[in-house]
Amino acid sequence: GCLIPWLLFFLAVKILLVIGFINNILNNSVNLGQLIQFLLIMSIMSAWKHMQIQYIIMGLPRPSQVVTDSENASSDQNVETGGDLPPKYEDVAETPPKYDETMMKPN
Repeated sequence: GCLIPWLLFFLAVKILLVIGFINNILNNSVNLGQLIQFLLIMSIMSAWKHMQIQYIIMGLPRPSQVVTDSENASSDQNVETGGDLPPKYEDVAETPPKYDETMMKPN
């Protein structure tokens, strides 16, 4: 939406600069001003190309979400490979397990 006016503006500026540059080359001898004008044309072309690529990318459909959660990925792999899964919440006993007295004492 908002990118089209910028693309048209940069296109118009680029066309005017190229026409002026060609006119300057044909009518005058080579000088430093022409080099600066050439560098200006190249920078405008680079900016226009970047905005054009951005406009094209914005028109493409969004890529699918990639799962980056390592816990979900590892549990999915366990389900697929039939590995040892942790117990479900409903299957766990109501009371906590008994621990040895040696485990309960601080060092």
